[in-house]
Amino acid sequence: MLKGNESFRIIEDLIEEFPNDNVLLLHQAYWQQYFNQKTESLETMHILTNLNPNNGIYFDTYGEILMSFEEYSKAIVQFNKSLKCELNSWNEFQTYIKVGICYKELEQNEPAIEHLKKGKELSEVDFCPITVKQKWNAIADLFLAQISELEFN
Repeated sequence: MLKGNESFRIIEDLIEEFPNDNVLLLHQAYWQQYFNQKTESLETMHILTNLNPNNGIYFDTYGEILMSFEEYSKAIVQFNKSLKCELNSWNEFQTYIKVGICYKELEQNEPAIEHLKKGKELSEVDFCPITVKQKWNAIADLFLAQISELEFN
């Protein structure tokens, strides 16, 4: 298994050789996140989304990385940008569920419930594998149950 510095060196060498390969930048951001390099990871995603302002997947990933660093309000902003992009349709239901999770973490239960339910609803018409839908619906159900329990107590 590659150690962190070796992994970064390989990615940096590849980016130098293929500077227009956005997938390499995406992998770099994931590695930076994995090694808890928050500033670097967010800067890489900022660059990537600026280079590709119509690619919802990159905004969605930006939101996920922000979530990993518990930057929930900022993640919502990126997820909403993702939802406005044309290239987001295949994972739109997942994005709604992630927005719901962010609102739940911010203790804003009404929008959390709204987004979690919208994600579940959209999963019914999405053309992705049933196992993907089941996993994401289970995640949504888990967070809806947590909210219900909080409101009950």
